[in-house]
Amino acid sequence: KPRRIHLYYFDAEVYTGEVIESGTLEITTRPKGGGGTDFRPIFLALEEDGIDPDVCIILTDLEGAFPELEPSYPVVWATTVDHVAPFGETILVG
Repeated sequence: KPRRIHLYYFDAEVYTGEVIESGTLEITTRPKGGGGTDFRPIFLALEEDGIDPDVCIILTDLEGAFPELEPSYPVVWATTVDHVAPFGETILVG
């Protein structure tokens, strides 16, 4: 059970995220962006926002530019395609 979830939306840029606190009964998301994915800005945004997550979960088709360096925290790539990310754990969903 997470205490807090920082929910970000991104494609080639990162859009304002949402914070979901433990115990929230109703979650309404407002996705933004779409297409032209670059994974590098999301990791930079987490660092700039002072967030050191226990785990970073990214829902993706794995099509995009990856950072050269792996972050210090675990990354889980949840994807609908049969590809493997260059770091972290890749999980096929759907």
